[in-house]
Amino acid sequence: MRSFAPGALPVVDFDRSKPQELRFDPPFRGFSVTRPWKLRAAETAVPSEDVRVTRAANTLVQAHGRWRAENTDVDGVFDPLADHDTGEGRTAVILGAGGVARAAVVAARKLGYEVMVSSRRDDQADALALELDADSLAWEDVPRSEADLYLNATSIGAHDGDPPAIPAGVLANRPLVFDCVYRRDGSPTATIRAAREARCPTVDGLKMFAAQAVRQARLFGVTDATQEEVALLLARPGRRA
Repeated sequence: MRSFAPGALPVVDFDRSKPQELRFDPPFRGFSVTRPWKLRAAETAVPSEDVRVTRAANTLVQAHGRWRAENTDVDGVFDPLADHDTGEGRTAVILGAGGVARAAVVAARKLGYEVMVSSRRDDQADALALELDADSLAWEDVPRSEADLYLNATSIGAHDGDPPAIPAGVLANRPLVFDCVYRRDGSPTATIRAAREARCPTVDGLKMFAAQAVRQARLFGVTDATQEEVALLLARPGRRA
């Protein structure tokens, strides 16, 4: 197995730090971009089609002397969802209005889902739905909704004591539950535990992490990276993500 040696580059102010201008000293091949800089990163380089649509980027990579912005979060959602068949004729509720939610909307629609966006701040959901030409759903109406897929793109579940992000009432119809959140120790989130107890099919955040990481690694030149390899890395004791 090859050895990956990623390094963290803390950025307090994207415009002042300008990581995309650090081309040769040190010689970065690319950057993995985390929140809250995904929207800003999308504006700093030539956008891929997914970045053009989502207006968010989680990857900056050098190509032919220029920086290109990519969004492998779309792959991180699309690939696991594709394992559960097409979304043609089905509905999806995406919880959240940030960068991951944008990727989830695009990925779900590629598979044919009719998408509704909901956020704890209804105005943010309305704005995102308008921008991506989707429907919005009031947060207070989520417990009474019926959909084939519920996807958590909020941060709910990242901390001990967080409740499930998906209301218990919607699990009775056994929808597919996709939680983009993952725990550093690999344990299931409250959302995944509740969905499994209700006998719903699930996709956990580590599957999304692995899928997007493989796409990102390939962009950085590791052309033979596989999800199985990434899964082994994530399973290592003391791993950091």
